[in-house]
Amino acid sequence: NREAYITKFTAKDPAQFIIGIGHYLNRADVHPGYGGFKAGIIVRDAEGEQDVQGAVIPEGKILVGGWCEVIRTGRVVDRKRCALSEYVQRTKEGALRRFWATSPANQIMTTAIRQAHRDAFPSMFAGLPSAGEFEATQVDITTGEVIEGTARDVTAPDAPAPMDLGV
Repeated sequence: NREAYITKFTAKDPAQFIIGIGHYLNRADVHPGYGGFKAGIIVRDAEGEQDVQGAVIPEGKILVGGWCEVIRTGRVVDRKRCALSEYVQRTKEGALRRFWATSPANQIMTTAIRQAHRDAFPSMFAGLPSAGEFEATQVDITTGEVIEGTARDVTAPDAPAPMDLGV
């Protein structure tokens, strides 16, 4: 499991530091009360929304979000739900970023897993940015110096509306 890595979205963009899903899972795994997790996607059709385990979109359904429940001894299991429209990542031109375009179900499920683990273990992940809450921190790959890391308010009026990604 990769815990953190540096990537460039385009050749012109500065490199960005990304906290990987492996970091959340590895840290939770060493907690004595951790009992694992279940995760999946939220889909919609004419009959309403449905939670589906895993990241396979059933035929005829539209992807609208992801969910995860973390099992932790001594706490009520709570299911975290993440709306696709609040977390989907786009380029400056408005196109879906590569992984959101090619595997949106996996991306939103992974986002829900991160968020649920942060909620279940708040002291372990306090202050750690997640991709949905922060634009990735930009790092100069030649010096390793942090250039910027800007907060993104996903509840802002200009947040993207629910969408059909055509999947």
